[in-house]
Amino acid sequence: MSKQKDLIGVADGATAVPSNPRRSPTTRKSWLPRREAAEYMGIHPRTLANWAAVGRGPRYSKPSGSSCMYRVEDLDAYLDAHMVHTDEQPEAA
Repeated sequence: MSKQKDLIGVADGATAVPSNPRRSPTTRKSWLPRREAAEYMGIHPRTLANWAAVGRGPRYSKPSGSSCMYRVEDLDAYLDAHMVHTDEQPEAA
């Protein structure tokens, strides 16, 4: 499959968006280093470090003793658990 077929919304000056963001190279991995986990969540890596230091945030592992690794499923679970529902956007059944 050509790269063009994998992208949607491509026009002159537009940014190419993967047709399925969950299948982007970063999210195909099951474990992500802190930098990639923060990018996945849309936050700064230091935020994850601060949360870990005070016992908050998504679950992580320290396989080498110093670098933190995050499972994508734990990042998703954390994001889902902290979903804010507004009056304009009712909670899904």
